[in-house]
This record gives sequence, structure tokens and C-alpha cells, in this order.
Amino acid sequence: MKVLVVAFLCTFAAVQGRSALSELSASAGENPYVVHIRLATSDNNGLLSTCAGSLIGSTWVLTSADCVKNSRFMWLRFGAVDVFRPAFLAEGNLNVRVQDGLALINVNRAIEENDVIRRVSLAEAESEVPESGKLCVFGAENDAPGSQLSCSNVEVAANEAGELVADSGASKFDLGAALVSDGVQVGVLSSVGESSVFASVAKNRDWIKQVTGL
Repeated sequence: MKVLVVAFLCTFAAVQGRSALSELSASAGENPYVVHIRLATSDNNGLLSTCAGSLIGSTWVLTSADCVKNSRFMWLRFGAVDVFRPAFLAEGNLNVRVQDGLALINVNRAIEENDVIRRVSLAEAESEVPESGKLCVFGAENDAPGSQLSCSNVEVAANEAGELVADSGASKFDLGAALVSDGVQVGVLSSVGESSVFASVAKNRDWIKQVTGL
């Protein structure tokens, strides 16, 4: 079946995160929090958008605000090393909550955790900026969304706005992807360019707790 998709610096106050990527494995079950998101939006002429997120609770997915902008319908793929072969598929509730570049999607049913689907822990409000982290993305192929998950270690720094910055292999189709350090999500990919910028989870932890109860 043919699926149509749409092909969709900060000045640092601290040390800039500039380093070669260290490739990591992306086999099933190794990054069980990763969520692949496909959306129908009101501004894409009937085409679909693609982005990413992370499972943070049985009915909650964390992503970027730009990922879900103008969304009309969304499909969430869980446990997807290959986006065409997810372990589970669900729909997102359109009652999306947004703050400081982050978005919270309420899933239409409870997601059962297993060997390939599992929530990720979130950085607490008082957490410090980590020196490095892991980023898992689907990337781009010929200016279209990629289909295979790949992960890399990246060096991390903070900019004047309190966002996290790193060099990465992320594309515009990976907005919302989780930056994870020592098993804890510290950032959400909010923009890509010369460097990737991540909204801080710690900075927004109280809001996340308020909305989700987690």
C-alpha cells in the first residue's frame, strides 16, 4: 500500500557539544521507550507528517510541540526498530498539552509494558546537565522519513536558554526524540540544524507531573 508522507545558532554560554557520533545498537528491546509518530495535520494538504516521542507512562507520550502542531489524527508505533513492523500500534488523543517546546500526548488506551515496550524515567527538576547522552532516531532517506532506528552517543552542553545542545544524526523527521543519559530522559529534540537543540525535561518536570500525575 502506498503511503504518502511530506518531507517536513544558539549562542552557547557553556562548552559546545561538538564530537563525532558513537554508534550504538538499536535492536528490539534495547530502547523500548522509543515511539514513532505519524500524523495527519490541518496544514499538509492531506499528506502525513512524521516525528518521534517517548513512552513515559502507561497512557502518556512525551514529544516536542512542533511534532504535534496542527495535528488532526495521530498513530503511535511502539517497539518499532523498523517502523513498518512495530510491536504495537495505538492512536493518540488530540487533547494535547504543550509548554516550553514540549508536548504531552494522551494515548487512547493503556500501553502494556513488555520486553520491547517500556517507559523511560524522567530527569528530576534539580538534575544537572549531563556531559553525554544517547539519542535514537529514524533519520531521513532521500529527504523522506527513515524507517530504521539507529542510536548514537552524543556530547551534551547547555545554552543560555537552558536548552541542551548536541551534534547528532537527527533529521527534521525526528523532532520529539528523547535524549537519554544513564537511563533517564533529560531532553526532547525541539529543533535540528548545525546542532540539535533539546528542550530540558528537568526544567519542565513539575509541569509534566502536574499534567500526567507521574
